[in-house]
Amino acid sequence: MTANELAVYNQLLKELKRLKVAVIIDSQSNLIGEYNALLNLIRLDQHDLYTLAHECVHVIQSKVSKWIGEQPLTKYNPNLTPQQCELLGEFLSSYPQEDLKWEIPAWALQEDPKKVLTELKKVK
Repeated sequence: MTANELAVYNQLLKELKRLKVAVIIDSQSNLIGEYNALLNLIRLDQHDLYTLAHECVHVIQSKVSKWIGEQPLTKYNPNLTPQQCELLGEFLSSYPQEDLKWEIPAWALQEDPKKVLTELKKVK
């Protein structure tokens, strides 16, 4: 991670701590990352800013019902390139239909961790 990415990563961790969301690194996990709303827990397989941002979107979705829906990726992140949209679209096609309303926003927004941080700071 660059110094700027590390700073955003640490700020995300600080906000998660404020919200009493535990973050654990589990290198043995078969998932890159997951958020469990019942346990208020994020599990990552390694320290990665973009995966943490993705899981923070799920925290925001869970706590304030924001960024939920099957809109185009660019509705959530207008800075995505056509190539990024194509790759993300291919990846998202592997998800069950019922998960897309959660995953489309998370995959789009993980590419803008600062925006995720700004919104996470608004969560009470």
